[in-house]
Parts: sequence; C-alpha cells; structure tokens
Amino acid sequence: MKIRNNTIRGYCNINRIRVSQKEAQSLGTHASKICRQKGCSIRKIADRRPGEINTYPVEILDEVIEFYQNKKIE
Repeated sequence: MKIRNNTIRGYCNINRIRVSQKEAQSLGTHASKICRQKGCSIRKIADRRPGEINTYPVEILDEVIEFYQNKKIE
C-alpha cells in the first residue's frame, strides 16, 4: 500500500532528511500554502504532544522538500 499523505517529520524520516523543529514548521507553512493554491486537502492527525499536526499529499511534500534542499545548497 502506497502512502498518500504524510507529516513533514514522517516524510523526512522516511527519506533520511534531517530537519530541525523550526525548519519543519517552515516547511509545513510552505506545504499548506501550496495545498491551498492547488486545492489539495490538508488532514490533521493526533500528535504525541498535545494537539494535532497536519498531513499533506506526498506529491506536495516532494515539491516542498526539493525546493528546501535546492535552497539549502545555494
């Protein structure tokens, strides 16, 4: 079964990409913006800390992380 949605941290862990909490929050903001522009749904899941976190379509995460990695290289 292919994962269709994931959190920023989950996606980064699967792909062995290190991000800080601050970077993850920034990436989440970017992913949310792209989802709204493209009309994609953002789902919420329970977090181990009190509250909820967003999950995004993997295709959006691919785009956001690629941008992040290219920006980090420059």
